[in-house]
Amino acid sequence: MRVLLTVDVEAHRVLDEISGVDHDSLGFILSAFDAHGVKGTFFVDVCGSETWGEEVVRRSCERILHRGHDVQLHVHPHHSTKDQARWHLSQYTPEEQASILGKAVDRYRAYVGTAPYAFRAGGFGIDDSSIDLLRAAGLQVDCSYMWGWRGCNIAPSARGLPSRYRDILELPMTPIVGLGTERWPIRIGPLDFNWQPLFVLKDALRTLRASGAPVAVLLLHSSSMYVRIGRRRLLYRRAHERKLRNLLEFLRSHDFRTATVTEATHDGLLAASPPLQDAVYVPRGLATQYRILLFQSLVGFGISAKFRAFVLAQVAGVALLVGLVLWAVRR
Repeated sequence: MRVLLTVDVEAHRVLDEISGVDHDSLGFILSAFDAHGVKGTFFVDVCGSETWGEEVVRRSCERILHRGHDVQLHVHPHHSTKDQARWHLSQYTPEEQASILGKAVDRYRAYVGTAPYAFRAGGFGIDDSSIDLLRAAGLQVDCSYMWGWRGCNIAPSARGLPSRYRDILELPMTPIVGLGTERWPIRIGPLDFNWQPLFVLKDALRTLRASGAPVAVLLLHSSSMYVRIGRRRLLYRRAHERKLRNLLEFLRSHDFRTATVTEATHDGLLAASPPLQDAVYVPRGLATQYRILLFQSLVGFGISAKFRAFVLAQVAGVALLVGLVLWAVRR
């Protein structure tokens, strides 16, 4: 099985998300990859030029290319349209999408010096019109499909395996059913460095390899060494540095082979024995799923009222239990 290390390079609310003004999250990811001898695919949101200036995005591409990594096309359309209500390509008409993608491809050529080969839609927001436009622009691979994700309006034949879709290779995100079952999923997310605990990332990779899956797609962001606090504040976490080093060491010590999207699709590295089932990971047991939900609620505490309510409910429950125990002991 090939593990594809993919990094979305983007900034929406503060520049630190991409450029590392205070702490260089992108720089740490590049250095960690280099230290462990792995290459990644960095999907750079070139539309961010219209918010942060061309030099910021061009310089990010140059840094990544200088380290020998793969740079591919990423698009968050709201930077171009200034429409904060529509962050997904799939929310735009085919004509609007054609304009957005046309400008993005031109920018990519200017920054990277070649035509883009692969694409990932911001927020996984894509539809059939997007796919047709990408194919017409000469792109060979789409990496946007996230099974069960709101705004991802395409329907490849497989949820977690590569497939041909509308004459393009669809290389989907690796889905994790964090709550529920594969047949009755309640909460689905990608194999995401920030939103999944380390033990889940490791077990998912072991389980998928044992099933014969040819590929697992791991998602990071240029801001992955941060956690968000509020809409415009980030907290840099040294613990995330340790988590990434630990994960990369796990890949090496357990003989997981990595590849870039370009390497994997150009060289036929995705071929494998037929998997026993679609490449979907379901953590075993309600206790494990509860731990995942609690972890994600802590990660999202600063940005989601629902996550805050869940965490506070757990704290209240523990306090109540402790109170009952103390009351019983004192009787």
